[in-house]
Amino acid sequence: MPTTKKEDFYFGLMMCFGMVVFMTFYNLFTRGLIGTISLKGILTQLILMVSGMVLFMSLYGLGNAYFSDNLIGESCLKVAFL
Repeated sequence: MPTTKKEDFYFGLMMCFGMVVFMTFYNLFTRGLIGTISLKGILTQLILMVSGMVLFMSLYGLGNAYFSDNLIGESCLKVAFL
């Protein structure tokens, strides 16, 4: 498990990327679409999915921390960009 902020960032990046890759290929496999979609199409969808996933899950975590009073008196923007 990560112990520093840098390790935490890389761990989160690897987990997000790994989940998206696994689920993309799982969905392609279950729908019988492996081999019908080009690699360029898969990479394009991968980039849009990862960026959306990171954005919305970060906002969710920030909102969850705000509403459960775990920000400890700091502003949301300050916590978001630390």
